[in-house]
Formats: sequence, C-alpha cells, structure tokens
Amino acid sequence: MNIIDLVKLNSKVGGSISVLGFGEIATSLKILKGMINNTLIPESFDIQIEPNPINLYPKALDIFNEGKNRLGLNSSILKVEVSKYNGNASTVVINSLTNTENLLNQVYFSVPKGTVILLPLYGINDTVRKDTDNFTVENKTELFFDSSKEIAYLMKDKTLYKTFNSTKITRTKSLMT
Repeated sequence: MNIIDLVKLNSKVGGSISVLGFGEIATSLKILKGMINNTLIPESFDIQIEPNPINLYPKALDIFNEGKNRLGLNSSILKVEVSKYNGNASTVVINSLTNTENLLNQVYFSVPKGTVILLPLYGINDTVRKDTDNFTVENKTELFFDSSKEIAYLMKDKTLYKTFNSTKITRTKSLMT
C-alpha cells in the first residue's frame, strides 16, 4: 500500500485533501502526481504551511499552483504560525513539526468516519512520534502503517472486528415420547 492507496482508503470518494504544517514535500508531491495521473480526483487541495528551518514555501506554492491552474481544483494555500484544521477533508496530512498533538486532537474529533489522517513525519521526527504515541494511548486508537512501514496513519473509527463462531445445536425428538 502506497500513499495513493492510503488516500483512496477514505470512505468519501472525491473529497478534499488538506495538508497541515507542510514539514516535508515528498507526500504532497506524490499526492499531486496521483492527481495529475487521474488516480486521485479530489474536490480541493488545501495547504497550510508553518515556519520551519527549511524554507518550503516556494515548493508549497508550486504544488498549490499545479492543483489550481493545471487541474482546476478549488485550492488554497495559507502561511500560518500554527496550523488549524478548519474543514471537512476526507484525507488530512499532518506534517507539523511542532503542533502534531494539538492537530491530532482537532482533526480526529471533528472529521467524519472513514477519514484518513496521514502522519508522514512519524518515522522521521522524534517529537512527532512522541506526540502521536501519546495521542493514540490517551484516546485508545490504533496507529496503522503502509506496506513499506514508512507512513503512519490513523483512520477515524477504523475498528477491528472480532467474529464469533457459534456451534449449531440440532434438536432431536426424545426416544421416551
């Protein structure tokens, strides 16, 4: 399962994609390639970029322009100090280096069932890993990984169902009647 498959996991096909934080560009570029190849067809693609040591704003602007001009998506880009979830996206990419736990609390409890929350910085940044692990323990949620074990994700209300097998009871007439 790759990033495109993870985005397709959501239950709301054609929903919007929201990138919060923009702490790395690889995930957004893969999503953009999926949109260009018509593998993903979202309604909108929104980016909120927080300050970080590497100036990623030009890259975010390029991705935004591709989505808006080339693909005709209803897109937006915001330069913010702290990202805030403010929509009803079917896929949320949390890429914040400093605001992960707060964003998880905002997003997880306000998105509809079936929403995929991607955490591409989980395996890269220790603070993101610690914040995510704290969130999953406190809220009794399960963290999942793609097949390459590179991208962690949460899925709103994805539960593992346990099936119970019951033995069939056959009734027979008593010999005493």
